[in-house]
Amino acid sequence: MLRGLDGEFRMTAFETACELLVGMRRGMDFESVCCDKKEALAIILKCAQEYKSNLVDRNLLFICVNSALNVCSFEVIFTGGNFLHLTGVKFLSVPAIKPNAFYSRCVDKRLSVADFGMDKQGYTTQKLLILPQLVKKNLSANIVGDYNGSRPLLATDRLAATYRKRVSDGHYEEPVYKTRNIVWSQLKYPVDWADRPRPDM
Repeated sequence: MLRGLDGEFRMTAFETACELLVGMRRGMDFESVCCDKKEALAIILKCAQEYKSNLVDRNLLFICVNSALNVCSFEVIFTGGNFLHLTGVKFLSVPAIKPNAFYSRCVDKRLSVADFGMDKQGYTTQKLLILPQLVKKNLSANIVGDYNGSRPLLATDRLAATYRKRVSDGHYEEPVYKTRNIVWSQLKYPVDWADRPRPDM
């Protein structure tokens, strides 16, 4: 989920795809497509390493354009504490420990099948099936849309560009994605755009 400069929450195309995928498969027999806990553990441990290498302590800046060529942006910040939520598993440690501790166990390969549970409805499986795509280095999206608190709204802005930086860096300088079918000189930037990158420059 992204929070824009206007304070509103936005849902990325990735999150939209996850929600739609869960919706389409809800009610199916997940035993035929679901990984068991041993397979889930292998996915989690592998993805934890990629998440650490590619996303942790990095920010992504999504630059979007609407039909009137007005530009807006949304920023995503990745931390170790987000990883538990992305896996969809329930941590069974007693007493319960914080999400950062779960992430540390995954990175150190100290997590076992006895440490987590998976829901019977298949939601955990949905997240685990998509997780390897999420932790890729060049994570981006095609569209960004509004979120009304329970579901994505399909009226969306086009994604013009995505930039990445480390949390400690001052400015976005590493481009991840830039569309080719926009007339950059026609874009209308907000007056408070400040030092955010301009894909047309």
